[in-house]
Order: sequence, then structure tokens, then C-alpha cells
Amino acid sequence: MADSSSRQRLLTFGVIGIINTAVDVSLFLTLRHAGLSIILANIISTSVAVVISYFLNKRFTFRATTATRRSLPLFIAVSISGTWVLQPIVIKLVLYILGTHGLSLALSAIVARPQRFYELVAKLAATPATLIWNMYFISMSSLKPQSSRQKIKNSLT
Repeated sequence: MADSSSRQRLLTFGVIGIINTAVDVSLFLTLRHAGLSIILANIISTSVAVVISYFLNKRFTFRATTATRRSLPLFIAVSISGTWVLQPIVIKLVLYILGTHGLSLALSAIVARPQRFYELVAKLAATPATLIWNMYFISMSSLKPQSSRQKIKNSLT
């Protein structure tokens, strides 16, 4: 069973993930509405969300004291691999599944633009996969939580 600090870290990571998801999805939909391709809109929206995520997670989730110039590139590498590789794969897979099961016809009767709705569903389906990916690899690499010894040392200086 995880200790309370691990549970708190996971909860904080999740809350920050919700904030980042709202930023990501809002920007993604805005960019799609502006006419950008689904992949380009995803790259831009996730890039903005990754930068926000780094600073919020560094400060609140991991309370990391590592230098930004050292930890940011690793954080971005992990996050980008999740958002630019894993997420588009999940999005395309969900769009394929939705498009091949005859849902377009039924959905078009109740939704004005079923393709945009599918894109939103696909984006939202890809988000938990990315969240799990990022939490695992980020906690193992770039933003390790401060140890108790480091916390005491920092409080004395």
C-alpha cells in the first residue's frame, strides 16, 4: 500500500493533470476550429500544456529542487514522447474504431458535426493513457520528490 505522501503526490499530479487537460483540450478545439490539422493542433496544444505541467508539478507535486535547466529537458522529453507519440496513436485508433462501426450515421442525427465530436472523444480517451505514462516516467526520472534528508537540510539553510 502506498504511503500518504505517495497518495498526496498522485492526487496533486491528477489535479494538475485536470488543469493541463482543460488547457490542452480547449486550445486543441480552438486550433481545430481555426482550421489547423488534427496533428498540428495536438502538437501545439500539448506543447503549451507540457510547459504549464512542468512548472506546476515541479512546485506542487514533487516539490523538486533540481535546477530547471537540468530537469526541464528530461521532463519535456518524457512528456513529449507521451503527447506526441502515444497520444496521436490513441487518437487515430479511437477515430478508426468510431469511424468503422457505423456510428457516424446515427450520431449525425443528434450532433451537427460528428467528426469534431469524435475528435473530442478521441482526445479525451488519449488523455488518461498519457497521464499514466507521464506520471510513471517523470516520477522515475526528472522530478524526483525531495527525500526527508534533503527537506531537513534545506530547512536548516
